[in-house]
Amino acid sequence: ADADVDVNVDANVDVDADVDVDADVDVDVDIDALSAPVNTFAKDLFKVISQSTEGNVFFSPFSIAATLAMLHMGSKENTEKQIMTGMHLPQDKELIKKAFHNVLSNYKRSGNPYQLFTSNLIYIQERFQVKDDFLNSLKYFLASIKRVNFGEAQKVANEINKTVEEITKSKITNIVSPGLIFYMIHSKPTYEEIIYPSFLPHLVYKNILLWF
Repeated sequence: ADADVDVNVDANVDVDADVDVDADVDVDVDIDALSAPVNTFAKDLFKVISQSTEGNVFFSPFSIAATLAMLHMGSKENTEKQIMTGMHLPQDKELIKKAFHNVLSNYKRSGNPYQLFTSNLIYIQERFQVKDDFLNSLKYFLASIKRVNFGEAQKVANEINKTVEEITKSKITNIVSPGLIFYMIHSKPTYEEIIYPSFLPHLVYKNILLWF
């Protein structure tokens, strides 16, 4: 994928430092609209991973799909087309986000015979302003935005690691290092480098987007 993504930054829109966008959203969409694209995407991704991995493969295609779908909400033009094609998504973004909302909301319901914890966090460089339409789209993914100063790599890494450790009940610790934050700030790698292979094992448990 190209690295020239429009991340919907607008200097004229004011957003609080910590924005919790987990909210009730009126959705009436059949999740079948999402199952076929995600299943096809999972098969495609498995082929790529299995070709470069020895032994058994364990990953969460839905977690990766949710991360890319959030990115899709803020993309346009060439990047939008690439994500849509790679994930086999329909053109209707409203349909996509509503379907994801139904699935994610079902995971959070009490009374399920299983425990499945999901959490979508987006860390954005402080002083960046986010467009309202993108912020509203994140409601459907039960996501939260956190403003940080990526120049303070150690502090940001500690905060991310602490959050992940709490959500995963200490099953996952030290998911990122200050060196990784520093590398992403100064070299600005492509999305392929960010998502695979370094982040792929961790996306089983948590979706993290670092945008600059």
